[in-house]
Amino acid sequence: MDGAEYYKTRLEHTLQHTQQSTRLIYLINAAILGMFYFVASAFKFQYRNATLVFLLLILSFINFMHACLILRQSTWYSMIDEAFARSLGTTAVPRKKTRVPWGTHKIYSIIHFGLAAALLGAAIILCVVKRSSLFA
Repeated sequence: MDGAEYYKTRLEHTLQHTQQSTRLIYLINAAILGMFYFVASAFKFQYRNATLVFLLLILSFINFMHACLILRQSTWYSMIDEAFARSLGTTAVPRKKTRVPWGTHKIYSIIHFGLAAALLGAAIILCVVKRSSLFA
């Protein structure tokens, strides 16, 4: 296996890993949201509000980690792309300039960082507003 073939294979594996991990993260998010909905609407029990806060914190953490993963994958893509181009004896294709100064990975990570912050904020608000009844 020559260098170009190796880097092409690495790029394909990285892409497959990205797609699989993203699907898994969304599946976990959906399961936690389903649990959140069930706990919020189904019945009242002693630690209901604490459970809701805990679920929001888990969702916030997962979205934060997903944003970090997206940025890490962007770095991986760039490194593999450059190595692949070098192995072919050329340079990487320059990316077209657009009005938005960021690439897809950056925008996608900003969305997930924002979502993580909103979920964390919701957990904090639920704690503050329901503080007296957090464990009621």
